[in-house]
Amino acid sequence: MVINIVVKAFSRKKSGRSQEGFFIRPAAPWAAILALLLVSGCASWEPTYPDSRPAPPPNPWPVPTETTPQPDGSESQPDSSESTPPPGETGSEPSAPESRPPVPPPAPYGRKPATIALAQQANQQASEGELDSAAATLERALRIDRRDARLWQQLATVRIGQGRAKQAEALLKKSNALANGDTGLQSQNWRYIAQARESLGDRQGAGAALEKARDLRAGG
Repeated sequence: MVINIVVKAFSRKKSGRSQEGFFIRPAAPWAAILALLLVSGCASWEPTYPDSRPAPPPNPWPVPTETTPQPDGSESQPDSSESTPPPGETGSEPSAPESRPPVPPPAPYGRKPATIALAQQANQQASEGELDSAAATLERALRIDRRDARLWQQLATVRIGQGRAKQAEALLKKSNALANGDTGLQSQNWRYIAQARESLGDRQGAGAALEKARDLRAGG
């Protein structure tokens, strides 16, 4: 299209004829080259505009503190030891240890209150000469707690008073087995064993029992 316009203008000037009488001639090579340059320039040229976009505003939010991941999946917190004052500089006095109420001492040898009351009752009966009643009371206490070594000893002394020395010695050995290292109680039991053997005429056995009683007393 551009080539035809240039050719028309050139032909019009060359011939001097009116518009109705012009004719189209083949375009010169230089005219075709000029037309190609014009077309390629129009196709590749693009207008450029200055960048009128406003700059982004500053971030109003604070930057979060970085945390370091730990092997267990948790995150370590920033070290706050510098902001924490050492003990003694806060001005507060250390709190006094809590006072606890005193613990009452346990009953001697873990004895139960019921057996202690029956033992006192049997002692009163024996002092009044009621040995059978005293033995029955002690047997009742043993049904409550058969591991009370002092009940076995007390019943043995009643049996000695009843003249049942052999049974008394067996009861005293039972008491020694339950004494749980109480050398004072064991020493008393061997003295009662010596007394029971003496009543049976076994002086040699009585002497051996006294020797054991003295050894336990010295070792305790």
